[in-house]
Parts: sequence; C-alpha cells; structure tokens
Amino acid sequence: MMTLRRMQSTTFLSRLLRQPAGIRVLILISLPLFWLPPLEAAEERDLHRHHVSALFGASLKSSKTQPFGGLEYEYRYNDKIGFGAYYEEIWDNIDLQAFGFLFTYHPDKHWKIFGGPGIERKLDEDKNKFLLKVAVGYDFHLGGLSHGPLLAVDFVEDYHQVGYLGWGIGYGF
Repeated sequence: MMTLRRMQSTTFLSRLLRQPAGIRVLILISLPLFWLPPLEAAEERDLHRHHVSALFGASLKSSKTQPFGGLEYEYRYNDKIGFGAYYEEIWDNIDLQAFGFLFTYHPDKHWKIFGGPGIERKLDEDKNKFLLKVAVGYDFHLGGLSHGPLLAVDFVEDYHQVGYLGWGIGYGF
C-alpha cells in the first residue's frame, strides 16, 4: 500500500515538473485556495463576490507609449483573496493583445495586489508568448461602483516588459 502511494505522488510530481513553467506557477499558486475560508466574513462587510472592470490608460513598450484598453473580472473568494481573468489590447502601431488569469490579494478595503500567468499575442505576426503580470491598484468605492489607478508590468517570455499605467472603472455585484 505504501509503495502504491509513493508511486502515485511521484507520478503527480513528475507530471507537474514536465509542464511548462506557466502551468507550474498556476498550479502552485492555486493550491492554497483549498485551505482558505469562504466569503462569509466578506459578505458581512458589504463586499461583492463578483467585480467587473473596464481599464484604460497608457502602455510603455520598447520606449513607445501607446493607448490601451481592457476588461477584468474578479471572483472574490473571501475578504482578502480573489481570482479571475483579464483581457487587454494595446492600440496604435503595435496591435498587441494580452489575456490570462489573475490572483488578487486585498490587504485592506482599497489596495489590491494582483498578477498571474497569461499570453501575449502580436496580431500582425500571429505569435503567442507566455507572460507573467504583476500589478498594484487602489480602488475608491461608491456603493457597488469602484474606480482607481493601477500600475502593472507584464514580464514576457522573450525577456521584454510591457508597463501599464491606467485607470479602472468597475462594478461589484
């Protein structure tokens, strides 16, 4: 019996180590979610379980500043932790899309630190590259509405970065 368990755990570990780096990061980050308490405490403080935001601002890539826009969805697991997805586009001469998963930490009612794995896609070349997003934001709340600044950096597979400075307008429900 002990040998079978050891073989099963070794098989899981060896499968995990053979996955691409982005999938390994996603799995390792999401494992603690199984031990977190549910949203009950957050509901008592009028926090919304779902939050959708529209983002806009300026992006900086290769010393060029371009406008960007995007959408973000967050599912609030409890008062400190959320997860979701995002989609962003850089317009003008670059025509770049980025999309992926987000893990969010809320140290208090206003601040949020978030990031996660994603894909960068340059439309004119039809190429996909792995990215890791790291970001921070501050939200002002007006009932179910929120708005506030955000600062983000995408670390892309081919060792370049894309910076974002923008504003988000959202709705919690």
